[in-house]
Amino acid sequence: MKTKIDYTFTVLLIVLGVCHTSFTPIFYKVFDLNALWFAGTGMAFVFLGLINISRLQTTGMLMKILCSISNALALIFCILIFLKMAQPQVFISLFILLILLGFSLFDLRSSRAIR
Repeated sequence: MKTKIDYTFTVLLIVLGVCHTSFTPIFYKVFDLNALWFAGTGMAFVFLGLINISRLQTTGMLMKILCSISNALALIFCILIFLKMAQPQVFISLFILLILLGFSLFDLRSSRAIR
């Protein structure tokens, strides 16, 4: 059950990233630096989702550590965005990242180092 919920939130993060990136031409009529940052944030969500899929598919301790660090950094980044603009999509990303950070820390805590 935990794995299904973990996969669900990981897929939600990837979908959020794809939507975020694909909405760039709608929100930004001019392709400038702001549009690149907006699209880059969406791509970062996609890459973070792929890292989380890697965590779910491997038993390696290093991947689990790197995924936990990546989830924590992404959560900090979203908190900083939230402090600048409190919009619904930021709440959604904060919620998803908080859940994924919890799952990755739980996964890290329950795994053992392989020698």
